[in-house]
Amino acid sequence: MTPDAAVLRVGLEARADAASVALDEVARRAQEVLAATTHQGIDEGDVQTQGVALHPQMDERSLRVVTYVASYSMSVRLRTLDLAPVVVAAISEAAGDALRLGGFQLSTADSEAARNDAAARAVKDARSKAERVAEAAGVRLGRVLAISEMQLAAPPRRLAAFAATRAPVPVEAGSDEVLAQVTVTFEIAD
Repeated sequence: MTPDAAVLRVGLEARADAASVALDEVARRAQEVLAATTHQGIDEGDVQTQGVALHPQMDERSLRVVTYVASYSMSVRLRTLDLAPVVVAAISEAAGDALRLGGFQLSTADSEAARNDAAARAVKDARSKAERVAEAAGVRLGRVLAISEMQLAAPPRRLAAFAATRAPVPVEAGSDEVLAQVTVTFEIAD
C-alpha cells in the first residue's frame, strides 16, 4: 500500500525578556501559520493545536531568569501527499525563524478499507493453513466455530524533522504494510 496522506507536526518558538512579549510573538506567528494553511486549502478541521507553553529560561549560576520561551505546537493533516512541499514552504514562510518542524508521519486516507482487505486475506490464509494441517492429520475441516481478529498496526513511518528551506522539501511516499492477524477455530468434519 502506498501512503497518500500525512500529518505534519509544526512547532513555533519565541524568546523575549518579558513573558508577555514571548507569548504575543508566538501567538502572532501561530496566526500567520494558520492563515497560510487556510490559504493552501487545508480545512480548519485538519489543523489541531497540540500545545501552548511558556517557561522561563534560567541562568544556572545565578538562578535568575535570562529569557522567557513561549512555544506553540500543532498538527496539520494533509489529505493529499502532493500538497506537502507547498504546505511546508508556506508554513516556513509564515513562521520564519520561529519554526520548529517536529516530524512528518505518512498515512493512508482510506485506512479502514486497507485493514478490511488485510483481515479478509488473513482469514483466507488461516483456512489454507488449516486445510494443509487437516489433510496431514487425515481429517476434513468442518464449519468455522470462532473467529477473532487482533488489531495490529504497522509502526507509523516518520520522516525526520527537517530545517526550513526555500527549496521544495521532497516527500516520497514509498510503501507501507497493513497487518492483520486472525485466529480461526474450525470444526473437524469426520
